[in-house]
Amino acid sequence: MPAPHTSSVAFVGPDRDRLLITTATDELPDADLAAYPASGHLFLADVAARGTRTFAWSS
Repeated sequence: MPAPHTSSVAFVGPDRDRLLITTATDELPDADLAAYPASGHLFLADVAARGTRTFAWSS
């Protein structure tokens, strides 16, 4: 990733074969923000894996 702080990942898409990756800027020094301008962005990657199906639930 072109960002040093990956904050979360999730399989997405109809076949759950794409990986959504979030990154953060919290507590990132100014020098790192300058070096990694994509920090805080979302990334989508096609991967050779598939996530498991989940089901909706309510409390």
